[in-house]
Amino acid sequence: MELTTDRLLLKPIRHADAGAIERVIFEDPEVVKGLAHDGSDPAVRRSHARNWSGFGPDGDIARWQACETGLYAITDRSGEIAPAGRFLGVTGFYLEPQDGRWGGELFYALGSAFHGRGVMSEACAAVMARFRALPAPGPLYAVYWRLLNPASARILQRLGFEADGSQSVVDEYGAETAAGIRRFELWRLEQAPASRQARIAEEVAIKLGHIESEGLSTHDDNLAAILAAIADDTAARNLQPLVEAALRRGRESPGLAMLRYSVPEST
Repeated sequence: MELTTDRLLLKPIRHADAGAIERVIFEDPEVVKGLAHDGSDPAVRRSHARNWSGFGPDGDIARWQACETGLYAITDRSGEIAPAGRFLGVTGFYLEPQDGRWGGELFYALGSAFHGRGVMSEACAAVMARFRALPAPGPLYAVYWRLLNPASARILQRLGFEADGSQSVVDEYGAETAAGIRRFELWRLEQAPASRQARIAEEVAIKLGHIESEGLSTHDDNLAAILAAIADDTAARNLQPLVEAALRRGRESPGLAMLRYSVPEST
């Protein structure tokens, strides 16, 4: 079932979308930094994209037939944001039956070239309307990086999600995924141009501080790894105070914010 908005066409994700998912989402460090994936290796990026393309009728037709919703490819039907038909990102759900109702996670990712245009707010509003129209909609949750992705907080709050504390990175994703996140963040810093090095070093340090707080790394190891990822020794020395402060911020703050959504009683 396709969904439409003023500017967008949302189509159930297909295996044929894997290439676009890889290019627009997993090859873009500015997008992957908001997720919980390792985008540092081409083979891993390809695997993530194939996995996401299976969250639609091609990968789980029984689930789609049962709940008639899941993950959608966001495309531009207006030509206002990009050429008509261009793949912009994804939004939707991973749902499971829960006591006779459908519940699970809302997640999304948008190509960085299309940020700041209200695309994700528009797309998420459409999938949430579809979710509420299900015969038995249940509870949803969503998580985002608390200190690093305030835009997600605004989107989710407008959709009716309410804050419900924090979530451990390990509890949500597992230790192996957390190690992949650390690997990606250090790789991202290695690729950073000089003009963006300070900003990216601070973001990387915050995330590594979160991971440190869960006992998966140490302050000294993280500091050394971050400074080593900055190729210029002078730049590394100049950025060390910022990096140390950001590691402390990450260590002292929960990494993931948890939000939950309950369908209004009148729905």
